[in-house]
Amino acid sequence: MSRSLQSSGDADVRSVIVECDAADIEPTDRVRHIDQLSPRDRREVFDAVEGSSPAADLQGLESGDVIRFTEYYRVV
Repeated sequence: MSRSLQSSGDADVRSVIVECDAADIEPTDRVRHIDQLSPRDRREVFDAVEGSSPAADLQGLESGDVIRFTEYYRVV
């Protein structure tokens, strides 16, 4: 299931990956290690973290999920 949302027009709203502090992660947050992601989602995360845009079209993650990579990143 894609987390991208289509509006009534041509706008495509994608998930945004933002760095977060490990101290801000709640026990109820779903934390996924980068290796647990599908190859497609992993590539999207790499591109968002290393590229010029933090936007990603993630299929296996939802808003609020946390990704553990070199740092912690939250999907918003």
